[in-house]
Amino acid sequence: MTFAFLLFSSLAAAAPTPAVDATPGWIGDLAFDSTRDRWLVVSQAGTVYGRLMGNDGKAAAAAFAVSPDSAKSGYSPMAAYAPEADRYLVVWVDYTKGVDLLGRFVSGDGTLGTPFAIPIADVPGTPMLNVGDDRTSALRWDSVSRRFVLVFEHREPVSHSKLTTIDLDGRRGAVIDVGTMAGQGNWGPSVAVNPDKNEYCVAYDQRNTGRLAVSRISAATPSSGAESATGVTTTNVEIAYNEKSKKYVLMYDAGYGVGVKTRLLNSCSVTDSAGETLLLPKQGYASVAANPKSDAYAAIGQNGNDSGNHYTVAAPDGRYLARRNPFPDGRNGNFLPVIRANTNEGTFAATTSRDFGVTAFVARIGSGEGVEVAPSTGPAAVLGWSYASPAAGSEVPAAFRVEGEASADVKSVRILVDLKPVGDAKLSGGHWRLDVDASAYSGHVNLSAVVADAAGKTERYSIGLTVKGSGAPAPTPTPTPSPEPAPGPQPPPAGRNGAAFVREAAPPSVMRPGQTAKVSVTLRNSGETVWTAGAGYKLGSQSPADNANWRFGRVPVSGSVARGGTHTFTFTVKAPSKPGTYDFQWRMSQDRVQWFGQTSPKRRIVVR
Repeated sequence: MTFAFLLFSSLAAAAPTPAVDATPGWIGDLAFDSTRDRWLVVSQAGTVYGRLMGNDGKAAAAAFAVSPDSAKSGYSPMAAYAPEADRYLVVWVDYTKGVDLLGRFVSGDGTLGTPFAIPIADVPGTPMLNVGDDRTSALRWDSVSRRFVLVFEHREPVSHSKLTTIDLDGRRGAVIDVGTMAGQGNWGPSVAVNPDKNEYCVAYDQRNTGRLAVSRISAATPSSGAESATGVTTTNVEIAYNEKSKKYVLMYDAGYGVGVKTRLLNSCSVTDSAGETLLLPKQGYASVAANPKSDAYAAIGQNGNDSGNHYTVAAPDGRYLARRNPFPDGRNGNFLPVIRANTNEGTFAATTSRDFGVTAFVARIGSGEGVEVAPSTGPAAVLGWSYASPAAGSEVPAAFRVEGEASADVKSVRILVDLKPVGDAKLSGGHWRLDVDASAYSGHVNLSAVVADAAGKTERYSIGLTVKGSGAPAPTPTPTPSPEPAPGPQPPPAGRNGAAFVREAAPPSVMRPGQTAKVSVTLRNSGETVWTAGAGYKLGSQSPADNANWRFGRVPVSGSVARGGTHTFTFTVKAPSKPGTYDFQWRMSQDRVQWFGQTSPKRRIVVR
């Protein structure tokens, strides 16, 4: 493995804003008003809600109903902004009278237009803007043709990907079928608008045959164009275009065990690639955006529990520039994040669905946030710390935090802070954190990471930091790669954590899509520790680990469970929206430490 320190190039002077609650509900979208330098957040809670948010992270107005409030019929909203007309378009699904697409313009000052229908009676099948946790649509603004571009999934009953346009008077254009393999299905489309070539590039997955595809569509026609595909199995894709680098960034979910990958495309062809990067290890259900102002792109994903929603900001060549978790709280988790670009200042903003009840918002992502140790090829350890001045030799506070994640080919990671023995910590696997106190020194401190792979090979990399402390200056060490003895993994001592399955009240063996059921799982603490929420003890979903099929991936313990005591986790699950057979199984976990103990019986639940 070859590692290098990759330093963040400044996108803006300010740090990211704190996360704040914006709108009720979940499954929403985010659009940027470049005229006023602010955002529209939309989400669903029966009614579609919207709220204007400033780029300072503060609400610019109260939340308001976008769909007719009395109908309680708005689902899966999408939003985009047209700077030439100073208005947003919000599109959503209405299920009260069959299935209809509706739209509404919202002016930049928040004035609401009249809701209007987007007729689809001439298109057979059922339109889908969202299916369960899968995004199946995208809405963008075409500044050349001066119209909105909407792609969506259409069930006939086999899934097709469709594209249409909506002009500034609310009139719908022709609906075209995107891509081939109609009998096998084209799922979950996303669209990028390329004003340089006056084209639309639509990305979608052909999961029944294990392919990832894109189609080039001329904006002047528009009509179905050339399709290219590659052998990648995924269920979540999104594509964006960077007008500065003249490249598309194609993002796809490679599965929670792997993570979210991005592929830079020189043209609207999935095989015309300029390189692929594992951008978000062990994440899923991600969103991607490109920003020509800073010539960067960013992705955000979830890992199914309340420590999820990490984002990564990267350069056009795939180098990591920043990485952080902007939504650290959430009792049951943060889900279905969305990220979009602020093209005025070169940063990004993001939303997440917190506990399925409220949509949270954070702005100014990508502004001076960290340093990473990352491999030149393949996944490995990632480092980043929480102060806002990342360059080597920059002055940082005497106390700072190192955070990271070790992926599949990393056996262990050891972090050392020269001159300060409390900075020496051995950490292995998963997500880890180290709080560093260098207050006894003022001057130069050397931060090192020793990384060992599964074969026992080790490498050490260092970076120099100027620390504000109270003691005498220390000499400047020279960072030099050097072999180190291989540190072994450091799991908790055998028997420290333990759990035995006692009983459970499982959901019905057959459920309707979206049906809820109250369940419980009872476990006995058979280890040597005391379970508390503060120590990160949670019941976590299995088959696969941390899946959110049943509404959330982890349920925190309540109270304190002593050694030998039993605890019953009682919670309400929600069946997936997509019919199929799903596993229902649970196991104890301690966040960022380990899974442990017996699993509950694996039950197969049929959703139909």
